[in-house]
Amino acid sequence: MEAKDTRIYMIVDTEKIRSGKEEECVEFKDDRKNPNPHNDPRKFNSVINPRKKVFWYGEPKARPQDTVDIVDIERKGANDPDFLKTKGNDPSRRGAYMGQVID
Repeated sequence: MEAKDTRIYMIVDTEKIRSGKEEECVEFKDDRKNPNPHNDPRKFNSVINPRKKVFWYGEPKARPQDTVDIVDIERKGANDPDFLKTKGNDPSRRGAYMGQVID
């Protein structure tokens, strides 16, 4: 598999989202064709390559006038590996987030 940057998209049904029920209105996909067989956003996995970048983008599902901004990316748990060397807002796209993957 060719090493390349990875783009992850969080698609949010902004018409239906409610506090405490976010996972029911969110789906993930990426440009690496990684399947999410459970349709559960908490179980989504994506391939990333060392020394490449990973981008996170938020998109509304049906209402293009809505915006979905990614403001932070966190590790799942304190003992999970931290695979990002740097992270922060993507200067090339408002509302996106970018990380540089470690070696």
